[in-house]
Amino acid sequence: MLLTASGLVVPALPALAKPVDDIHRAVAAGGGLEVSQATAAHFLRSFTVVALRVKLRDLPEYVAVAVRLRPDLSAQIIATTLRLPLGDAKSGPSAPCAVISRIIRAAVIANPEAAVAIYRAAVAAEPDSRECILAAAIAAAPDQRSALLRADESGGMMSAFLNRAGVAGDLTMGGLGTINPGNISGLGGNGNVISPEQPPAQQ
Repeated sequence: MLLTASGLVVPALPALAKPVDDIHRAVAAGGGLEVSQATAAHFLRSFTVVALRVKLRDLPEYVAVAVRLRPDLSAQIIATTLRLPLGDAKSGPSAPCAVISRIIRAAVIANPEAAVAIYRAAVAAEPDSRECILAAAIAAAPDQRSALLRADESGGMMSAFLNRAGVAGDLTMGGLGTINPGNISGLGGNGNVISPEQPPAQQ
């Protein structure tokens, strides 16, 4: 069903095929394109088809190859990978930390300069595994430690802000959707809120 929906028909993977060959073959099957010429959407669809057909233990190697082939798509590749069904019967639907760590390390080692972008994309895809992702990214690119810690701190502050606001009822998670004007301070004047439903009190 996935192959039909994506519009890709990929030949069966040879038993001894290399990840780079598999990815090139999948990209070409979708329109005869070279990897470097494929759009981001086409490359990611092709990579997804390949990733779904390899064994979980081999997936980090495929991620690393995909990142090296298209370093400009490093963050998107990692987000796509972490949204695949990576759980098992023991861990449930969520991927265990060991699996996520191997994937993150492979991606960061393949493109250390994108460590922060990879980290952010991974946390967006697997927010409950933030600590695991951060540790793996730092282990793979220790010289990016400070930048990764700053990214983690800023992300944690935003998450805490949204959580507090959500509890207070000031914001909704649909994109900062509903703001309660009555809870906003510093409006100037006497602080009264003027609206058609509640005209200002007569002085």
